[in-house]
Amino acid sequence: MLTTDFDVKVKLIILTAVGLLALAGVLGYIYHLNHQLSRRAIGIGAVMLVLLFILISLLMIHQ
Repeated sequence: MLTTDFDVKVKLIILTAVGLLALAGVLGYIYHLNHQLSRRAIGIGAVMLVLLFILISLLMIHQ
């Protein structure tokens, strides 16, 4: 049971990190197209902030 919880936490950490990197790529692409931040960029930034808090909490639980 303990190893299953460990595996699930590691997978969640990896998925949130990949999600953050993907959203950072999308944000960079949007900025590259317009050279200004639009409403879409604010929404993506908000989702990235939530994912960052989730990643930090997962890392604290994992330790």
